[in-house]
Parts: sequence; structure tokens; C-alpha cells
Amino acid sequence: MIGFNTEHYHSIKYRFFDLVDIELLQRLLNSFYMVTGIPHTIRDVDYNILSKSGWQDICTGFHRVCPQTEERCQQSDRYISDYLHEKPYVGYKCLNGLMDYAVPLIIEGQHLATLFMGQILHDQPNVEYFRQQAQEFGFDQAAYLEALQRVPIIPEEQVKSILKTKVTWEA
Repeated sequence: MIGFNTEHYHSIKYRFFDLVDIELLQRLLNSFYMVTGIPHTIRDVDYNILSKSGWQDICTGFHRVCPQTEERCQQSDRYISDYLHEKPYVGYKCLNGLMDYAVPLIIEGQHLATLFMGQILHDQPNVEYFRQQAQEFGFDQAAYLEALQRVPIIPEEQVKSILKTKVTWEA
């Protein structure tokens, strides 16, 4: 009989991309985005983006390129990370005014990646808030507000229902 060192086996640290076909996952997330309208990102524990779908122009063209609003994005990401293991998922209004949610992807007790869902609103936006934000950070106001109008509006209960389903997949 061949001996099997279970202690060594349990000490192996997995990486998400070693266990998951990222290309297949990307196709799945693209389909999920098309069905739900909710953008997704999967980041490994080192914050490398492994997959993304549906990122909004307001984030990619404004919030993530301006140093001050990018810092707000990073602060929001840190907040989510700090509270990620307290509940099955974390929901948070980012410092730039959009909603983000996150679910840890855990395999055999090891947090390997995080599924982020967000860059959405739950209600019609407070246009004046975003207009002031455009002015404060020197954004082209017309282009910024146009990008705001394309942000998906997804009711909070619908997002929570989807998150409960995703958490069940993780169990």
C-alpha cells in the first residue's frame, strides 16, 4: 500500500486560477452579466483581476483614472475586504456613489478569490451629487453625467436574492 501524507496534502495552498478554468469562467460571467445587468469582477487574494464583465464607463473612464477618485475606489475596496469574512457577503456604497457587493470564494477553508458585483445603483441617481462630483474632480460634466445614465439600476432586493444564490453555490 502506498503511503499518503495527509498533513502535507492539507498544507498545500491553492491558487484560484489553478483550480478554475478562467476562460470558461469569463464566458459564464459574461452570460450572467447579459442576464442580470450586474457587472462582475473576480480578484485573487493579491487583488489581481482574474475576470471581469460589464465594467461601467463611469468607473473606467472617470473614477479609476483620476488619482483622487481612484483613491476613493481603493478605500472602498479596503472597506469591503475588512468586512468580507463577517457575513456571507458585503454590500457597500462606494465613496464615489455607486453600490458594490462582494462574496469571498472559499475552497477547503482557504479564501482564494473574491467575487465583486457592483458599479450599480439601486434607485435613480442623485444627479446633483454626481454633478458636484464632476465639478470637484474636473470631469467633463456632460460626459460624466452621460456615463451615469448608463449605470444599471438594480433593486436592492434583486441583488440580495442573487447574492444569496451565489452564497449557496459556495457552500
